[in-house]
Amino acid sequence: MSGYNGFKNWATWNFALWHMDNLIEDAQDYADDVDNGYDVRERVLRYWDMVKDGHAELQDVTWLNDVVDSYGEEIDWDEIVELVWDNVLSYKEQNQ
Repeated sequence: MSGYNGFKNWATWNFALWHMDNLIEDAQDYADDVDNGYDVRERVLRYWDMVKDGHAELQDVTWLNDVVDSYGEEIDWDEIVELVWDNVLSYKEQNQ
């Protein structure tokens, strides 16, 4: 990790700043159900879709929807998934 406050870029850092606590809390709830980073990736991307879908104002303002989509394309999802997966592993280890 490097670039922006230890993250690849601003979008990744910003997403982590606002959403990592929720993602880690969710990950602890489903820790027993995931076996690898691919499972975590699927859940992280599903979370992102829920965040976008949860904002009704995006549905009627096309340009704002484009901005959010562009922001999502800038996020280094591998970096986010790695952080969440590391937390899953740590949680599993502590709760064996």
